[in-house]
Amino acid sequence: MMTLRLLAMLLILLLIVTINTPRLTSEFSQLEIILDIQRDGSVIVTHIINVTELRVFIDVQALAKPLEPILAVGRELYDTSVEVINGKYVIRVYAPDVGIVNVTYVTDVLVTRTPPNVWTIKVGSSYTMRVILPKDSIPLEIPEGFISLYEYDDRYVIVLPPGDYEVKWLLMIHPPILIAKAEIVDLRYPTEVLSGSNFTLSIRLMNVGNKSGIFFITIHDRFRGMLLNKTTFSLGVGETIDLKFKIISPKVSENIIYALEVICGHDNITDDKITINIKVFVRRLIPKIELLEVKMKERVTSGEKYSIIIILVNKGNRSATTFIRLYDKKRKIKLFYDERPLKPGEKLPFEVELSAPSVDRETILELLLEYGYEGKVVETRTLIIHVLPKYYNYTTWIIVGVIALILAISVSLILIRLRRKRENTELKYILTDVDVEIIRLLQSRSGELLQREIVSTLGLPKTTIHRHLKKLEKYNIIKIEKIGAINIVRLIKRLKV
Repeated sequence: MMTLRLLAMLLILLLIVTINTPRLTSEFSQLEIILDIQRDGSVIVTHIINVTELRVFIDVQALAKPLEPILAVGRELYDTSVEVINGKYVIRVYAPDVGIVNVTYVTDVLVTRTPPNVWTIKVGSSYTMRVILPKDSIPLEIPEGFISLYEYDDRYVIVLPPGDYEVKWLLMIHPPILIAKAEIVDLRYPTEVLSGSNFTLSIRLMNVGNKSGIFFITIHDRFRGMLLNKTTFSLGVGETIDLKFKIISPKVSENIIYALEVICGHDNITDDKITINIKVFVRRLIPKIELLEVKMKERVTSGEKYSIIIILVNKGNRSATTFIRLYDKKRKIKLFYDERPLKPGEKLPFEVELSAPSVDRETILELLLEYGYEGKVVETRTLIIHVLPKYYNYTTWIIVGVIALILAISVSLILIRLRRKRENTELKYILTDVDVEIIRLLQSRSGELLQREIVSTLGLPKTTIHRHLKKLEKYNIIKIEKIGAINIVRLIKRLKV
C-alpha cells in the first residue's frame, strides 16, 4: 500500500512539472511570403506569420541568405538570430506575442541579370508567394499555374502557389529630366505686430531640383493690394539662400489680420507659394497688473503675529493706481486694504501684518486675496495657512507613522524577493548564448564596460552586440548611459548564468 501511494505521488509531481515547463517547440503558421524586388536586384522578403500560442521562440526558414538587419515585428520589435541547419538559413524569433508577426529581411542572391537588362528570380517555398516586380518592368516569362496577376501602384504583382518557380522581366530605363525647382524650406515672422511698426520676414530657399538655375521671390501685400519686393538670385543643385526683408505694417484704426503672400519660382513659373497671416493691433496705452510673488508662512501657531508680503508688477505701458484686498473666507470679514500708484515696469510690495486666531486643534485658515487697478479686480486667489495649537502633541502621530513605515518596508522587501525569483525563472528561457556571454563579461569586469570593449572582447559585429544590449536593457538587466559618442554599459541586475 505504501508503494502504491508513493507511485501516485510521483505521477502527480511529474504531471505538475510537465504542465509548468515551457515548451520550446513553435506553434505557428505561415500565411504568405511577400517578395518585393528592387531595381538593383535585391529583394525585400517578408514572411507573414500567425502565432497561435505563446512560445519561447519560433523558427522561420529563410528563402535565401538574409542580410542584417532582420526585423521581426508584431506588437513590438522582437530579438532574432540566424543559424544554418542542413544548408538552410533559419531565423529564430524570440518571445513573440500571439497574433500576426512579420519577419522581414533583405537578400541579394535570388535575382540575376542577363545583359542588356533582363532579370530573373528563382525561388521555391512550401507557402503562397506574392512576387512584386520593380516599377517600369515588363514581364517576359510567368510560370504556369499562377494564382493571379495584377497591377498595383504601377507595379506587376504575381501570386504563386507553393512550389519552385522562375520569373523573368525586362526593366525599362528612362533618361533623367533636368529641372530647376525652388522651395521655401523655412519662413519666420512675428505673429503679432503693432500698427505702423517695422518687422522682419526671414526666408530660406533651396533648389530641390536637379539643375542649376536663376530663381525669383516676390512678396505681395494682400491687404493693400501691392507688390512689396521682388528679388532674383541663382542657386546650384541642393544650394540654399537666406533672405531677410524689412516690412512696415499698415497703419489702421482697428485690429486686423494682415495677409502676405510669398511666391518663389524660376522662368516665370511658380514653384512654391505660402500665405501668412499676421495680427496687427492698434497701439493703446493700458496698464497690465500681475501678481509677481507672495511671501508667507505655511504654518503658524495659535495667536501668533505674522506677515504676508504681496508683490505686484506693472507689465503694461501706462501708470495705474493698484490695490489689494484680503478677506477671511470663513468669517467673511475684510482683514486688509491698501492702494498705491504703480508705474510701467515697476514692482510694488504690500506688507500685511496679521494675527493668527486662537485654536485648540489644527485649523486651516483660508484667506481670499483680490488685486487690481482703479477699482477693477484683475485676479482672485486663495491663500492657505495651517494654524496649530500652541501645545501640539506629535508623539502619537510619530509612533503611527513609524509603524506604518516598518510595515510598508517589510511588505516591499517580500514583494521584491518574490518578483526577482519569478523574473529570474522567466529570463532563463529568454536569454540567448550571446546574452549570457555579455552578462558574464560584465560580471567579470565589476559590472561596467564600454560598449566598444564588449564588441572587441566577444568578436561579434557591432549591430549584433547593439541588438542584444537593447534586449537586455528592455528586461532591466543592464543600463546604457550615453556620454558624447561613448556608450557605457552597466549591469544593474545580478543573475546566476
